[in-house]
Amino acid sequence: MSTSDFDAAIPGGADEPGTIPEPIRDPAAPPSLAGIAEGGADTPAAEATGEYGVAPAAVSMPDPADLVAAILQLERHVSAETGRILQAFTEKLAFDRFKEDQVAQLHAELQQHREGMLERATRPLLNAVIRVHDNLGKVVASLRTRPQEELTPERTFRVLDGFREDLELLLAQHGVEPFDPLDDRFDPRLHTALRTVHTDDPVLTGRIAERLRPGFSHGEALLQKARVAVFTAQSAPRAPGQPTAPIESPANGEQG
Repeated sequence: MSTSDFDAAIPGGADEPGTIPEPIRDPAAPPSLAGIAEGGADTPAAEATGEYGVAPAAVSMPDPADLVAAILQLERHVSAETGRILQAFTEKLAFDRFKEDQVAQLHAELQQHREGMLERATRPLLNAVIRVHDNLGKVVASLRTRPQEELTPERTFRVLDGFREDLELLLAQHGVEPFDPLDDRFDPRLHTALRTVHTDDPVLTGRIAERLRPGFSHGEALLQKARVAVFTAQSAPRAPGQPTAPIESPANGEQG
């Protein structure tokens, strides 16, 4: 190769003095430091830069000791939170058991209170009934010692009337009073018809023929209606010679 040929191969030629020719680089050779500094597009540094020309930060591996410490700290935190949740759950169960025990105790106390109220309310009545029973036993024992001629029906009726008065007195001590409506008209709200009495007189139909037994009330509450016999219209025409006096017949399947 001649000198002229060499000069022709150098950019600028030999006519441009003072120019330093650029060295010819082998494509297979690694990039030079100068090329990396200049930021050539064909250098690995240029290829590693991002869209904005900034190279990503290098990723460093953490210290294994720091990883172990972080894992231990996380384990302690999870253990503490688990213990707190279990403690709260245990307290909730204990509180629920306490409420159930309280409800059961209140129910038992209420039941005892009800039983006590019932006993206090019924004991005076039961004691009074026992007294009447004792009096009846005494009267029966006394009558058994009487001569036969003294046991007349009238005496028996007086004894029975005395016991009825005792019972009415007993009921009155507990606020129960007998009543007998004065109205002659039958009132189903106050009367119970034990018997019916047939009559041909339309004026008497629906009126009270006889007052059999009184009713009983406790304050405003009606305990027992008054028992009566009621006039009803004659169902069949009267045959010739049939008596005109009222004929009694039982009602509600009960005899007087």
